[in-house]
Amino acid sequence: MQIVRSALIAATCLAVLAACEATGPGGNLPKVLPQKQALEDIHDIYRAEFAELFLSGEGEQPGCLSSLPAASQPTFSQTRSAIRAFRVQFGTKDAEAAHLTVLDAMMHLQVGNVGLAGLLKSDVEAAKGNLVSQTGRFTRDFLFAEYFDPLLAGWGVVCDLTASPPKAIDRAADELEAAASEIAEGLTAFAQSGQLADPDADQGAIYLAATTAVFNVWAVKESGQRCIEQGDCGCDATVNSCPTPAVISNTCGAETDPLERRECQQDLRRSYFNETIRPARYAQSRDLIGLFLDDSEKMLALCSESGAMARATSSSRLRYVSWYRFLSDRLPNSAAQEICTP
Repeated sequence: MQIVRSALIAATCLAVLAACEATGPGGNLPKVLPQKQALEDIHDIYRAEFAELFLSGEGEQPGCLSSLPAASQPTFSQTRSAIRAFRVQFGTKDAEAAHLTVLDAMMHLQVGNVGLAGLLKSDVEAAKGNLVSQTGRFTRDFLFAEYFDPLLAGWGVVCDLTASPPKAIDRAADELEAAASEIAEGLTAFAQSGQLADPDADQGAIYLAATTAVFNVWAVKESGQRCIEQGDCGCDATVNSCPTPAVISNTCGAETDPLERRECQQDLRRSYFNETIRPARYAQSRDLIGLFLDDSEKMLALCSESGAMARATSSSRLRYVSWYRFLSDRLPNSAAQEICTP
């Protein structure tokens, strides 16, 4: 991987420092502007570093990378070096520079530097108008800019929860659910419009879908504790399994020992949460990720053992296939039962 990145950086430096000598039929217009080639090379470097840093990343408690020891924290150093070279040569005014403005902010966000990412919020918003592709489709960097606010909000909560010591956040689950839902609703609408760039070539959409999974995993953890311990389950009283005071009284009223009564109450709330709330949140993210996986990737996620799945999946896609598997495994009546049955 180091050799690949070094080669990509060398190519970027050549693209940045060299003038474009190839011309079109008229002898005046370049076939490929040097800044466009440099941007493509920077994106290649970024994809290589991202794949190495975030090879999988699914799990019960995906954390904030800023909570890692300083020596272990990723930096996207190769990508940042290439961006600096680009800006020295081409400045910061054109459309290609707008892409790099968003990429710069996203790299801060992805490694947990939420404060630094927030300082670039106005720059990201200003860049958004230059980020639609020539075909009129919405690209990765446009999507990152479009959902930068909920990304900031969600990652801010995750980083606070995984700080050492953790920071107490009132209604953390609500903030995470709001961020995940805003991204999910908008991304679904974009996907249905047919205006997203090919998700296999431009992975912005599936990255955002996987990010809703991170937010939902943490929202489930936080709201589960609130439901079980405090009785704040946010459920519809018309649902039979909702642990309303009346349901709890009917079920646990015979318990005379206060400790046993409390355990009975918590068991009711836990059952409701695990059977109703958790699956709904996980299904939202699983289905959203599934919009941007092909059938063969879903088959790998659901029907293969983890080693075979990793060997058959490209490093740039493994994170998303792994998340699809993780979420599917935690849903009742998993789709795997139907898909994987001979």
